[in-house]
Amino acid sequence: MINHIALKNFKAFQEASIELSNLNLFTGINGVGKSSFIQSLLLLRQSQRNRLLPNQVTLNSNDYVQLGKSQDVFNIYASDEDILTISLNTSLGKIETNIVSALSKTFLQVESYTPNNWNEVVTESLFNNDFQYLYAEREAPKENFPVDQYSVEEQRNLGSNGQFTAHFIAKYTGEKVKCPSLIDESAISDTLLAQIDVWLSKISKGVRLIPKLYEDLGIARLSYQFSDNDDLTPEFLPNNVGFGFTYVLPVITALLASKPGDLVIIENPESHLHPKGQSQMGEMLALAAQDGVQVIVETHSDHVLNGIRVATKRFHEKEGNKGIDSSKVKIYFFERQTEQHNTQIVPIKVDKKGRLSSWPKAFFDEWSNMLDELLD
Repeated sequence: MINHIALKNFKAFQEASIELSNLNLFTGINGVGKSSFIQSLLLLRQSQRNRLLPNQVTLNSNDYVQLGKSQDVFNIYASDEDILTISLNTSLGKIETNIVSALSKTFLQVESYTPNNWNEVVTESLFNNDFQYLYAEREAPKENFPVDQYSVEEQRNLGSNGQFTAHFIAKYTGEKVKCPSLIDESAISDTLLAQIDVWLSKISKGVRLIPKLYEDLGIARLSYQFSDNDDLTPEFLPNNVGFGFTYVLPVITALLASKPGDLVIIENPESHLHPKGQSQMGEMLALAAQDGVQVIVETHSDHVLNGIRVATKRFHEKEGNKGIDSSKVKIYFFERQTEQHNTQIVPIKVDKKGRLSSWPKAFFDEWSNMLDELLD
């Protein structure tokens, strides 16, 4: 598990650090650096996966992030002599990478690193197959989805855009869910597909997913049915049931396929979901994190936040309730300082009743702002 991230001269941050726990929620207005912490992790991962670390990093990868050139990632106030540092404290020890600026370069030299034996860190979930990352822009509804045996069967990866989700579900349909808190007893079994159905049904009642894999054609397909009492509707293609199902399916799959010790990073899990579905996403994120999955989420949804708060309250109300221990939740509000291009990170604690320690201006307050104007 990653316990701490420190950045120096990286993008919006001259110097910044945050503590991490099981469930970590980043929020704030657009363009204030929320994604920078996520990108720093992805930068290290893609460099390791391309066998460049510990000597070099690559700013661009089709698998994770494309950050441009040196001048795009070094803080605007950094001098040519300054070092860009990404430092992680993990359960396996400290990982520190000091990167030298090189104008107009996409491959940057690492000046120094910790530990001396870099092979010690590759067992951290950030660098191995115990990892999922879902970008904010995910695969749109379509009739055929791509198949990738290496990504799905060797790396157990859904793809950054969730493009291999259909292949993944079809391949691991009968695999048992490993996080007990995520298992809904109303499902017909604790297998991946059965649990996907029950979680989809919390978003839209009575959904049944049908995955199909055509390896000889190199495609995977999805269709949906809806229950009407004891009857089922005909099968519908993804593009006939709306964006929400296809967009949320990789998120649900990533969480249900995870196990304790995994690292799951998700941008905007609320995309194309109605408010109740967004709240369910908050609950689901909380349950996975309670069982030992480390979850990092960037969100603009107060409903996702409130789903997490309710899950916290439920956990502490009565022994045996499914939810999350408040000590396992970290919330960070990113806000821009008006005097200069700089971002302040405000930590917000959640207590055992789901109450927040503070409510800064612009922190999910637009609903009350509009209500005040309407009532004026």
